[in-house]
Amino acid sequence: MTRAQPTPSAGLRILVLDLDDVLIQQVAYHQSLKDCVAMVGRWCGFPAVQLSDEDVAVFEAQGVTSEWDSSAICAALLLERAWQMDPGRTLPDSPSASDGRLHGLPAPDFQAFFRAAFHGRHSGPEARAETELRLLGSREHSPGQTYALQLVLRSAYDPSASLTHRIIQELNLGAATFEACYGVPAALPGPGYLNTIDPPLISPETSAKLTAWRAAPGTRAVVFTNRPSMMPHGPGGTPEAEIGLERVGLSALPFIAMGHLDWLAAQRGLEPQSLLKPSSVHVLAALRRAAGDELVEALDGAARLGLDQVDDGSWRRLDGAHATVFDDSFRGLHSAREAQVTLESIDVRVTIDLRGVTTLAAKREALEAAGGTVYPDFVTAARPVLDRAT
Repeated sequence: MTRAQPTPSAGLRILVLDLDDVLIQQVAYHQSLKDCVAMVGRWCGFPAVQLSDEDVAVFEAQGVTSEWDSSAICAALLLERAWQMDPGRTLPDSPSASDGRLHGLPAPDFQAFFRAAFHGRHSGPEARAETELRLLGSREHSPGQTYALQLVLRSAYDPSASLTHRIIQELNLGAATFEACYGVPAALPGPGYLNTIDPPLISPETSAKLTAWRAAPGTRAVVFTNRPSMMPHGPGGTPEAEIGLERVGLSALPFIAMGHLDWLAAQRGLEPQSLLKPSSVHVLAALRRAAGDELVEALDGAARLGLDQVDDGSWRRLDGAHATVFDDSFRGLHSAREAQVTLESIDVRVTIDLRGVTTLAAKREALEAAGGTVYPDFVTAARPVLDRAT
């Protein structure tokens, strides 16, 4: 007997919402990346390295969406270029160090490197590994240069070892939050970019509508973001997803963020970042949160299905659901599609509507290639969905 396919109205209607550049404009992360690369450039003898918005869009379109990754790659390229004139150049130990001696070399073409090296096929950690292979394989390096490149690229997620990571975190969090989270004095003063310069992309009326949608019978809303967050249990993490949700008036929505998934990865003995989108586990956990699970229960159920192919018996609630996914990155759309395939393997049918949000040509191409219908902003993308409910 052939199983009937559910219609979109047969189950829950779920909005799965990315945060940055969908609900909130990602000014802070992009500005901290630009400022970090400019600082590294000055230390390496380049007086005016200025990343453009197009540069950042190309980085993200090639799959390198974390500033921890892209800043480390740019720093490695700057060091490699500076060594042409000053083979002993190194990065300082502190963000407050003085600028380095100028040498007159042009800055690297970051866009050209990202396009040639990655082609959208690499995650951020994979892109750093590929950068290391390309740079160390391009010519002979001294032991000191090899160590310096490896330190920049391999420690990009380690705030105690990575200068670029520390700069990004100090600029984004601000001195007080950085010191509270990391337990060390901040070198850069200020209240933090995340708290001050990220403008919401939705009105208070839209925030209220999304909050009401989450609470109404038959409809749910959940945020899935690669932003860092606090850990599910105990100390650890940084409240960057929480800050973003508060700025857009959506603190009441459940969410799945980096801190949650890195905690889960540690429980499973996996690498940090490995369960973030495009992993199916990210969207699977978000769907379980939308269906009513508490955070740890949602994470555990998503890992058991996505990693172990074990159905814990709670997925039937999602059979016949219709999920509309909004993301500015193709990785989120891939995560949703993989989650759909995984659910089909246990005979749970979820209809997925993929909606990309961007005005940038580089991102549009990647979103369309991932199967998304692309809209210029979230309000335009969501209006047909929200209006059908009223």
